[in-house]
Amino acid sequence: MSEDLTVKMNAGKLNIRVAAWIVHDDNLLVSQFPDGTISLPGGRVHLRETSIEAIDREILEETGMQLDTPKLFAVIENFFLEKEYFHEFLFIYRGQIPIQPKYYGQDSSNQIIKWIPLTQVNELKPDILVKLSEIVEIEELHHFTNIEAK
Repeated sequence: MSEDLTVKMNAGKLNIRVAAWIVHDDNLLVSQFPDGTISLPGGRVHLRETSIEAIDREILEETGMQLDTPKLFAVIENFFLEKEYFHEFLFIYRGQIPIQPKYYGQDSSNQIIKWIPLTQVNELKPDILVKLSEIVEIEELHHFTNIEAK
Protein backbone atom coordinates (compact mmCIF):
# COMPACT_ATOMS: atom_id res chain seq x y z
CA MET A 1 0.00 0.00 0.00
CA SER A 2 1.40 3.36 -1.01
CA GLU A 3 1.38 6.43 1.14
CA ASP A 4 -0.70 9.44 0.12
CA LEU A 5 1.19 12.65 -0.57
CA THR A 6 -0.25 14.43 2.43
CA VAL A 7 2.54 15.77 4.58
CA LYS A 8 1.84 16.76 8.18
CA MET A 9 3.67 19.92 9.18
CA ASN A 10 3.64 22.03 12.34
CA ALA A 11 1.23 24.61 10.91
CA GLY A 12 -0.96 22.27 8.87
CA LYS A 13 -0.75 19.85 5.95
CA LEU A 14 0.63 19.89 2.43
CA ASN A 15 -1.61 17.91 0.10
CA ILE A 16 -1.06 16.81 -3.51
CA ARG A 17 -4.22 15.69 -5.34
CA VAL A 18 -5.60 14.96 -8.78
CA ALA A 19 -9.12 15.32 -10.16
CA ALA A 20 -10.87 14.70 -13.47
CA TRP A 21 -13.03 17.08 -15.51
CA ILE A 22 -15.13 14.68 -17.60
CA VAL A 23 -17.91 16.20 -19.69
CA HIS A 24 -20.42 14.39 -21.90
CA ASP A 25 -23.46 15.98 -23.59
CA ASP A 26 -23.33 19.07 -21.33
CA ASN A 27 -23.12 16.90 -18.19
CA LEU A 28 -20.22 16.73 -15.75
CA LEU A 29 -19.11 13.62 -13.87
CA VAL A 30 -18.93 14.33 -10.12
CA SER A 31 -18.45 12.64 -6.76
CA GLN A 32 -21.15 13.18 -4.14
CA PHE A 33 -20.17 12.39 -0.56
CA PRO A 34 -22.47 11.34 2.33
CA ASP A 35 -22.48 14.90 3.75
CA GLY A 36 -23.88 16.16 0.41
CA THR A 37 -20.63 17.75 -0.80
CA ILE A 38 -20.16 17.51 -4.56
CA SER A 39 -16.70 17.65 -6.11
CA LEU A 40 -14.75 16.24 -9.01
CA PRO A 41 -13.75 12.57 -8.91
CA GLY A 42 -10.13 12.09 -7.90
CA GLY A 43 -7.94 11.83 -4.84
CA ARG A 44 -4.47 12.01 -3.38
CA VAL A 45 -1.34 11.23 -5.32
CA HIS A 46 0.72 8.40 -3.81
CA LEU A 47 4.42 8.58 -3.04
CA ARG A 48 6.46 7.66 -6.16
CA GLU A 49 3.40 8.05 -8.41
CA THR A 50 3.13 10.63 -11.18
CA SER A 51 0.01 12.77 -11.34
CA ILE A 52 -1.09 11.05 -14.56
CA GLU A 53 -0.66 7.62 -12.93
CA ALA A 54 -2.67 8.94 -9.98
CA ILE A 55 -5.59 10.18 -12.08
CA ASP A 56 -5.69 6.88 -13.98
CA ARG A 57 -5.76 4.95 -10.68
CA GLU A 58 -8.29 7.24 -8.98
CA ILE A 59 -10.79 7.15 -11.86
CA LEU A 60 -10.48 3.37 -12.08
CA GLU A 61 -11.02 3.07 -8.30
CA GLU A 62 -13.99 5.43 -8.28
CA THR A 63 -15.78 4.41 -11.48
CA GLY A 64 -14.43 0.99 -12.40
CA MET A 65 -13.52 2.50 -15.80
CA GLN A 66 -10.29 3.49 -17.52
CA LEU A 67 -9.79 7.21 -18.18
CA ASP A 68 -9.26 7.70 -21.91
CA THR A 69 -6.81 10.31 -23.24
CA PRO A 70 -6.11 12.17 -19.99
CA LYS A 71 -4.65 15.64 -20.53
CA LEU A 72 -3.56 18.05 -17.82
CA PHE A 73 -5.44 21.29 -18.29
CA ALA A 74 -5.53 23.07 -14.92
CA VAL A 75 -3.64 23.38 -11.67
CA ILE A 76 -5.24 24.88 -8.58
CA GLU A 77 -3.27 26.06 -5.57
CA ASN A 78 -5.77 25.63 -2.79
CA PHE A 79 -5.49 27.14 0.71
CA PHE A 80 -8.24 26.08 3.11
CA LEU A 81 -9.07 25.19 6.70
CA GLU A 82 -10.56 21.80 7.53
CA LYS A 83 -9.79 21.20 11.22
CA GLU A 84 -6.27 22.32 10.28
CA TYR A 85 -4.70 24.43 7.53
CA PHE A 86 -4.11 22.84 4.14
CA HIS A 87 -1.86 24.00 1.35
CA GLU A 88 -2.90 21.86 -1.59
CA PHE A 89 -1.79 21.43 -5.20
CA LEU A 90 -4.61 20.02 -7.33
CA PHE A 91 -3.82 18.75 -10.84
CA ILE A 92 -6.95 18.55 -12.99
CA TYR A 93 -7.09 16.35 -16.06
CA ARG A 94 -9.61 16.28 -18.88
CA GLY A 95 -10.52 12.91 -20.32
CA GLN A 96 -13.34 10.55 -21.20
CA ILE A 97 -14.73 7.32 -19.81
CA PRO A 98 -17.40 4.96 -21.14
CA ILE A 99 -20.81 6.54 -20.51
CA GLN A 100 -23.05 4.72 -18.03
CA PRO A 101 -25.97 5.84 -15.86
CA LYS A 102 -24.21 4.43 -12.74
CA TYR A 103 -20.61 3.65 -11.84
CA TYR A 104 -19.43 1.10 -9.32
CA GLY A 105 -15.85 1.44 -8.20
CA GLN A 106 -13.96 0.41 -5.09
CA ASP A 107 -14.89 3.68 -3.38
CA SER A 108 -18.66 3.40 -3.99
CA SER A 109 -19.35 2.88 -0.28
CA ASN A 110 -18.27 6.44 0.63
CA GLN A 111 -19.30 8.38 -2.49
CA ILE A 112 -21.70 8.31 -5.41
CA ILE A 113 -20.32 8.95 -8.88
CA LYS A 114 -22.97 10.60 -11.04
CA TRP A 115 -23.60 13.03 -13.89
CA ILE A 116 -24.93 16.54 -13.22
CA PRO A 117 -25.87 19.18 -15.80
CA LEU A 118 -23.06 21.67 -16.40
CA THR A 119 -25.57 24.35 -15.41
CA GLN A 120 -25.20 23.06 -11.82
CA VAL A 121 -21.42 23.48 -11.75
CA ASN A 122 -21.82 26.12 -9.01
CA GLU A 123 -22.61 23.25 -6.60
CA LEU A 124 -19.00 21.99 -6.78
CA LYS A 125 -16.63 22.38 -3.85
CA PRO A 126 -14.30 24.15 -3.68
CA ASP A 127 -16.05 27.08 -5.33
CA ILE A 128 -13.01 27.80 -7.54
CA LEU A 129 -13.93 24.73 -9.65
CA VAL A 130 -16.65 26.84 -11.30
CA LYS A 131 -13.83 28.62 -13.17
CA LEU A 132 -13.12 25.38 -15.05
CA SER A 133 -16.50 25.61 -16.78
CA GLU A 134 -15.48 29.02 -18.14
CA ILE A 135 -12.37 27.73 -19.90
CA VAL A 136 -12.71 28.01 -23.66
CA GLU A 137 -9.13 27.25 -24.71
CA ILE A 138 -8.67 23.67 -23.52
CA GLU A 139 -5.28 23.18 -25.17
CA GLU A 140 -3.61 25.60 -22.75
CA LEU A 141 -2.63 24.82 -19.18
CA HIS A 142 -4.60 27.02 -16.76
CA HIS A 143 -3.57 28.04 -13.24
CA PHE A 144 -5.83 29.23 -10.43
CA THR A 145 -5.30 30.12 -6.79
CA ASN A 146 -8.07 29.57 -4.26
CA ILE A 147 -7.59 31.18 -0.86
CA GLU A 148 -10.26 30.24 1.65
CA ALA A 149 -7.82 30.40 4.57
CA LYS A 150 -4.12 31.17 4.73
